[in-house]
Amino acid sequence: MSIAHAQEPSEDATIAEIRELVLYARYDDALTRAQEYLQRSDLSASQRNAGIEIVATVQIAKRRSADAEQTLQLLYARDPGHRITDPDASPVLMSTFGRVRANPPEPLDVELEVDVPDLTRRTPPAFTVSARGVGADAVAELRLHYQQGSTEYATMLMRWSGDAANARLPLLDDTDAYEVRYYIAAHAPSGALLTTVGSENDPLTFTVPAATPLERTLIEDTPTTTVTEESRSLWWVGLLVGIAVAGAGAGVAIALTRDDGARNGSLGNIQLPLASF
Repeated sequence: MSIAHAQEPSEDATIAEIRELVLYARYDDALTRAQEYLQRSDLSASQRNAGIEIVATVQIAKRRSADAEQTLQLLYARDPGHRITDPDASPVLMSTFGRVRANPPEPLDVELEVDVPDLTRRTPPAFTVSARGVGADAVAELRLHYQQGSTEYATMLMRWSGDAANARLPLLDDTDAYEVRYYIAAHAPSGALLTTVGSENDPLTFTVPAATPLERTLIEDTPTTTVTEESRSLWWVGLLVGIAVAGAGAGVAIALTRDDGARNGSLGNIQLPLASF
């Protein structure tokens, strides 16, 4: 099954049309359209959650409490942090959604399959991660958290390509071998954590091999541009000197082109008397 992910818009024209049906209390039509919408296999996690939210809204409006409870359990299993979209929703809707959100069920089962980077050569480590399990289509983002050498943990948002997400880490300038510690986290549209592979306290690891003699030579011979703090702090001196030189040049040009007398225009000259104050 093809799964759309974070690159897709959170909603589309179909959702807007179904919301309008709800607004005009055409609940049966809205429910039918929402259920048909949810049959699609190309929905992003946000789009699918929006469809499920509409189903629950209609069920609450039609006072089908048991059905609404079941639908909300599914919604909050997909995204424990989901908030109702309509800020002007009725108190009944707000309280019903809020009650389930306050005690969400266990998140859906999501398995992350990670292709470990190829370590045979000193190349930027590349990761490929796929989401599997019943909750695979609930994943909106995959985040790669990594630590190289003695640096602090950094986070990279992985880019989706089809059903897999990819990321590539930059190499350190150091030519020696070094260790990379990492873990990967899957998040729902609200940002709620669904599952992880590894953790900050128990990360996965691999070693980037040392550079070969040729690679070491290329790295060491690459010139670097260093700008000292002193030169950066005096940038304004150069600017003032440039302005002064430009001003002096303009003054010389004006002096060289000035005549002793005023030139006559095509309409002649007019002498204006000076008034005394």
